[in-house]
Amino acid sequence: FIGSNSMRGHTAKALSARIFVEFIALIVRNRIYNLLKETMLRLEARQNCLTVPKAIRELEITSPLREVGLYKNEIREISRELGLPTWNKPSYACLASRFPYGEEITREKLLMVDRAEEYLRGLGFRQLRVRIHGKLARIELTPDDMRALMEEDTRKKVYQTLQEYGFSYVSLDLLGYRTGSLNEVLKK
Repeated sequence: FIGSNSMRGHTAKALSARIFVEFIALIVRNRIYNLLKETMLRLEARQNCLTVPKAIRELEITSPLREVGLYKNEIREISRELGLPTWNKPSYACLASRFPYGEEITREKLLMVDRAEEYLRGLGFRQLRVRIHGKLARIELTPDDMRALMEEDTRKKVYQTLQEYGFSYVSLDLLGYRTGSLNEVLKK
């Protein structure tokens, strides 16, 4: 062994693991920035109630991976090549984004939405949102998942479970999963 005491016990594998962990941390920080930046760009195009653009400017957030030409698809591909189990994990937005503008957001309602989404993921649905409208749950799924949800046993179980979570009504959004669906009323 040649080198300083600070390197004692560090194998090439351990150093590679440390570099890997730092790379993943960079990806996570970049993902947070990208979510804020994408929101900022949408908000700059039209009026909205959020203040994300101001927060990005005030915090002087940078995006090193984007600056070198790495975007979500490239980062997912690199993650897949590295064997990361999260390479194809769906993106998740803040639970508050499940509430229509002006609806009171309470701990109880957040828990209802969170439990409903976790339950649906547990049934194998991957890309989804449960939007809350008072006591109504509006489920957004991909077209394939819509067909699976409509199987009688699954449909009944979902209805019963979401009622146990506090929803009076459970509906399936016929347009399916899409980001920003609650903003659609702002365009009218």
